[in-house]
Amino acid sequence: MKLSFALVAVVSVIAAAPAIAATTTSTLNVAATVVDSCTAGGATLNFGQFDPRTGSALTGNQNFTVQCTVGTDYTIALNAGTGDGASLAIRKMTGTNTSELLNYALFVDSGRTVIWGDGTDTTEMVSSDGTGSNQVFTVYGTILGGQTATPVDTYSDAVTITVTY
Repeated sequence: MKLSFALVAVVSVIAAAPAIAATTTSTLNVAATVVDSCTAGGATLNFGQFDPRTGSALTGNQNFTVQCTVGTDYTIALNAGTGDGASLAIRKMTGTNTSELLNYALFVDSGRTVIWGDGTDTTEMVSSDGTGSNQVFTVYGTILGGQTATPVDTYSDAVTITVTY
């Protein structure tokens, strides 16, 4: 009985003793690379109603947005559109019910003196530096005057906005 009492006492002391734990440490490295990135938001430049009887030009303008990561240098080019025979200087809207064309031009400036294109043939592109937020750009348009034989129809074109960064 003395032996069992002694054994219980030894077991109680061992159980009450704190456990000795070992630890080790290491490092979790965390990394990321922020890349140049841009998106462009298109819009519709609607000139409204053009009256070819007057032969007068019709103007309009429209905003669109570009968003690039902070510090990203970029340029914005506009192509000639999809109208048959279009150029950067004279773009062409096509009628929905006819194959007739309506000539127009797009400009960088409100004075409509600098053609917005791809930097070739006396056209200009717009350059900027990304801020991480939407940046607003305005394109200025003119339906060219003197198009008196244009038939009644709804005319449209699709111009591609190209952001190079």
